Amino acid sequence: MTFITGPTSAPAAFGIAGQYEGPFYRWFDAEASSPVQLVSNATHKRHPSDGSTSPEDYIRTNMRHRGLTNVDPTNACDHIESIMQTHDAAPFDAILGFSEGAAAAAGWLYRQAAQGSSISIKFALFFSGTPPAHFERKDVLLADETSERIRIPTAHFLGSQDPAYESGLALYNLCEKASARFYDHGKGHTVPWDLKITQAIAKEIRAVINDNA
Repeated sequence: MTFITGPTSAPAAFGIAGQYEGPFYRWFDAEASSPVQLVSNATHKRHPSDGSTSPEDYIRTNMRHRGLTNVDPTNACDHIESIMQTHDAAPFDAILGFSEGAAAAAGWLYRQAAQGSSISIKFALFFSGTPPAHFERKDVLLADETSERIRIPTAHFLGSQDPAYESGLALYNLCEKASARFYDHGKGHTVPWDLKITQAIAKEIRAVINDNA
């Protein structure tokens, strides 16, 4: 397993401060709006299961229309690609991302597919994810605005108390439904540490691995 940081130094992000020691990094440029922060600051909050609007409509209202700017995924994807190339002799089986890291990972998968590049990654794991940024428009890519999907198997881990829950659902909708797994751990914008939830997450991960056996 290889752990990589984002390419840009940054202060502790939403959901991170107080839980981990620095230094901290992010995947997008320092001046870029944070997609997760925009959602967490949204004045309109709704229960994730009330059915009042789609995740994509929620993202358009609370991210795209509230100043989401300068989110260029190119540097993040180049950074991931450089790591992948150094491991060509022993390619990775999976890619895992949390929050912006999930958006960066999803963006890299999208770019590889769009360029017709081979993908050695067999599956992806997204924790508290957010949709990747569009390479041309520099805003979020949404499932009801494109027919393209992430085709490899994915597992999505979200918490119903996460103010960015809708963002994770929007990423889930960008993935091939037949091979996408979903688990709601009931917490906030974090990776839960308690044993019961950790075991449930591990079970979902094992299921994705078995699907690719």
